[in-house]
This record gives sequence, C-alpha cells and structure tokens, in this order.
Amino acid sequence: MNQSTKPLKPVSVIIPTLQAEGTLPELLAQLKAQTCPVTEIIVVDSSSKDRTGEIAAEAGCLVQFINREDFSHGAARNLGARLARGDILVFLTQDVVPVNNVFLENLIAPVAAGKAAASSARQVAGDSASPLEKYARIHNYPSESQVCTVESIRKKDKPCFLFSNAASALDAEVFLGLGGFSENLIVNEDMQIFNRLMNAGYSAAYQAEAVVEHTHNYGTVDIFRRYFDIGIFFSQAGDEPGRFSIAGNGIRYALGELFYLFKQGKWGWIPVSAFLSLDKYLAFRLGLCWRNLPDRLAQKLSRHPMVLRRLQKNKTLSEHGGPETDPDGAGRSNDPAHFEEQRR
Repeated sequence: MNQSTKPLKPVSVIIPTLQAEGTLPELLAQLKAQTCPVTEIIVVDSSSKDRTGEIAAEAGCLVQFINREDFSHGAARNLGARLARGDILVFLTQDVVPVNNVFLENLIAPVAAGKAAASSARQVAGDSASPLEKYARIHNYPSESQVCTVESIRKKDKPCFLFSNAASALDAEVFLGLGGFSENLIVNEDMQIFNRLMNAGYSAAYQAEAVVEHTHNYGTVDIFRRYFDIGIFFSQAGDEPGRFSIAGNGIRYALGELFYLFKQGKWGWIPVSAFLSLDKYLAFRLGLCWRNLPDRLAQKLSRHPMVLRRLQKNKTLSEHGGPETDPDGAGRSNDPAHFEEQRR
C-alpha cells in the first residue's frame, strides 16, 4: 500500500466477474495502491472461460465460482456479502478504474463516519468514450457531492442522484438488516436497495471526490437490449424507483443530450442521438410488456436471458396454480437473520 491510512472500519470489496481478464488486472492493481487498505477482495465469478479466476487468485483475492445460469446481479453480490468480514461492503464492477489512490478513502468516508448508510462514486467517461457516453456520465454523475434522505428529496421536490453499484459502499449491518439485494430483479438491484434505504429512513451520500473511469460504447442492438431489461425492471418494481432517483426522466435526458451535442458542435451525432432515443423508448415499452411476449422472443431481446428464463418459469407456475416465490423479485430479499447467520 502507498502511504496507507488505517480505515475506521474493516472494508470488504466485492466484484462480480465474467470474462474479465482484460479489465480485472488494472482494477486490482489500483485497489492495492489505495491509501485506504481493504480487509479482503472477494471475486464472485460466473464460470469465466478465460483467466479471470486465476488472475484474481494470484492477486490474493477470495474467489467464489458460481454457475453462469445461476447469476443475477443481486444474487452474485449477496453471495459476496455473505462471505465478507468487513463492516463496510464496497461493490465494484469489473470494468471500473479508480482515477487516483484516494478513491476508496473518499468513497467510504461518510459510511465509516456514520454520516450515511451508503455512498456512491462519481463516474467519468474515458478518452475512448463517444459524445453520447460522455453526456451520460455528465448528466448522471455531477461534480458536487450531496447527501440524500427522504426529507431532503421532498424539500427539493425532485429526485436524488443515481446510486450505482459500479462503485458503491454500504454499511454491512444496514445492508444485511434490509435483507440484501433483490435477487430476481433482472437489472437495477442498486436502484432498488437505494429505495429501501430511503423508505427505511437512512441517508445515502454521493461522493463526487471518489472518481472512477467507466465507459460503455454500446451499439444499437446492445442499447435496445439494455433498455428492454430496464423496462422489465420497471414492470417488476412499479413506479417506486422514480420517486427517489434521477433515472426514469427519459424525455428530459433526451432533450439535454441534444442540447449538449449542439453546444459541443457534434452535429453528426444529433441524428444518432435522436435515433437511439427512439430505440431506447421502443425497447423500454416492450420490456414493460415482457409477460405478453413469446418466451423465446423475450429472451432474445434481453441481455440477461437466463435471469429472464427464471422469471418466465415462475410466471408459468403462477398461471397454473403452482408455487411461486416472488416472481418479479421487487420485494424479494434474503431473511436478515439467515443472511447474518451465513456470514463468516
């Protein structure tokens, strides 16, 4: 560690992975260079066929393998949380890169000090990012920090920041008390836990000083499939997520993106932006109606067909009077007592 500072509480870092040999080494190197040391790094790998598991093990990580068909964003992270010993749980995706060695220290600061139950980092686009990707990061992750509670949101009469598991930290006791992440949600398990935090009366911090580089230059098909899954999520969770998060303000976002491109002189990107906004809208609306689509078609439209297949199976059981265990997953969480019992 470089000039390591002893954290106020032990910290466990949890990273779900799949085919991550191209990005994981840089992330692990950056974590080892942080001023705030970590108690452990837990990698939950979905049976990667590359060297992901080997790379993680060589770096001293605790590696837990799961079958790819058993993956969901919530389930993989809950497994990591159950294995963790830290009082603070840091969740990272495999493709983020901290921009400096104080990222982790800044991210966990409000949680370690007891000023917030959770915190989320600022994400910036890399040099290879398209203008659309750069606007997404500017819009969703502003340069000023803030702390949100239900009361502060009501006073401002507007949603709060976008809480993202790309780089987030949660108080382990609070996280376990809420039952962890919903495991049957197809995406946006981070938005759901943020809603639970707000409804339970906790505060959450956006740490603009904790910065990671995170870039996705999705193509048209990938964008469609991504927003199809977002539509499925909102069909699972209802309108609740929009109460607290800036996510869901689609028209405002689309207009802002066009204005940004005009201001930046990116004229050629304006028709692309307009086309992709339509692409997102159609995919989102289709996702909302996923129950009415043929199962195979819905699976082809989704980025997470195995998760969707489980949802469809539960839907079929329900229609035929069979047992059903929270088919949509919006309310599903592990029993807190059982969760705590399974921790090391």
